[in-house]
Amino acid sequence: MKSNNFDSIAHLYDETRQYPEFVYENIFKLIEALGQLDSKEAKICEVGVGTGRMAIPFIKKGYAYTGIDISNNMLSKFKDKIANIDHINQVEVFQADATHLPFENSRFDMVWGTKVLRHISNWKGVLQEAKRVLKENGVFLHGEEYWVVAPPTVKVRRQWEKFIFEQNERPNRPFGVTDDHEIAKYLEEIGGKSRILTLSTWPVHETFLQKIEHFATRAGSSTFGISDEALENSVEKLKQWAYHEYGNLNYPYSGIRGFRVVMGTFDS
Repeated sequence: MKSNNFDSIAHLYDETRQYPEFVYENIFKLIEALGQLDSKEAKICEVGVGTGRMAIPFIKKGYAYTGIDISNNMLSKFKDKIANIDHINQVEVFQADATHLPFENSRFDMVWGTKVLRHISNWKGVLQEAKRVLKENGVFLHGEEYWVVAPPTVKVRRQWEKFIFEQNERPNRPFGVTDDHEIAKYLEEIGGKSRILTLSTWPVHETFLQKIEHFATRAGSSTFGISDEALENSVEKLKQWAYHEYGNLNYPYSGIRGFRVVMGTFDS
């Protein structure tokens, strides 16, 4: 089983993946409603919990929360956040493999994760495990960001990959699934009912320099395994390309980002 481990970028993960505060609030409220969750009783498991950026609203409201991840450095960041929250309910943190969850059957009311299935080759095994540890009528959710309206800065990725290939190296590709419909289809194959829902959208303002810096600082998993020399060369070429095509690298282009979930429910 192959998966991406984010140990190397735990120190900058949050600052490179922040949503506006209202987006976290929207996601939390709608997930709570979709799962018909009661903070006094419901038990939640998040696979690929990382630094806990999606977990904090649930924990602050008093949910019994279990987070697992394969990255010890990411979990350390999560534990630091928990330590600064007063009056929390039961919170458990495990360094574990999402395809072999260390829990008994029928333990949780909801199992969920954000973008985690794209980083695990045996993503179907994750869904099978989620079904196993869910209670009857439990809910599985997998969240993913997407572009509703994409700014021209998204072209940076394709150009970066081109420059990396020119140096006889290969970008790190997702090991898992990148299509929400494939997730929905498999949930139905293992006995669930599925829906795909957008929970929030928000405006984004992004410069070419900001996008290029995402690669320069290795903030994205696509840079994992790329040599320092190839990365430095590709970043310099990116700057030259962007300046030639668009001029001012600090001009903020506007787009609209969205967050959607694949929802799976199991009646028995």
